[in-house]
Amino acid sequence: MPPRTPVEEIVAGVFAQVLGIRRVGRGDDFFALGGNSLVATQVVSRLGEALGARIPVRALFDAPTVEALAVRVEQATGTGTRPQLARRARPERIPLSPANSACGSSTASTPRLR
Repeated sequence: MPPRTPVEEIVAGVFAQVLGIRRVGRGDDFFALGGNSLVATQVVSRLGEALGARIPVRALFDAPTVEALAVRVEQATGTGTRPQLARRARPERIPLSPANSACGSSTASTPRLR
């Protein structure tokens, strides 16, 4: 059955693109078509870009058909927007991160090898 909604069309198109298949229907299962966990990351990344959504890879495992994933994606649409970065004044003293602090203290007490 062909996709019914614009989001189903986008999901089906992404499935077809990443799997190298000509047509993907509304009831087609991503994993039954040959998808795997590595390709699933590409799918959610492309859907996120196309629809401005943050879609966890888990969503594809929980809803592997075009129709079911489209419902999940519609719920997440608009959640991928990031706040715009703004320039801030540089502080006079920049504190070390905990990791940098740990590096400095561990090397200061370690004797040098000759």
